[in-house]
Amino acid sequence: MTTLRPLTADEIFQLENHSCRCDNWSQVEVSEDFSPEHIYETSFSRHVVLGAFRKSLNMNNGVRMHSGISRAHIHNCTVGNDVLIII
Repeated sequence: MTTLRPLTADEIFQLENHSCRCDNWSQVEVSEDFSPEHIYETSFSRHVVLGAFRKSLNMNNGVRMHSGISRAHIHNCTVGNDVLIII
């Protein structure tokens, strides 16, 4: 993963507009090329590190989905680049 940085105020605003929540956004670090556009309805707690979500993925059933996170709770962990988490 690339160099980490804190979320910007604009990124926090966009995450909150996507129904994401966090008690302390300062505990969330992201990669330099992070963008929040593919994260929805997710809550974060404790120290969380997020990679970049740049790629579309081919699923086993032939469906293409964009990497990102949706409807999850991410707690005290590192999420790498171009993964897909859907709960």
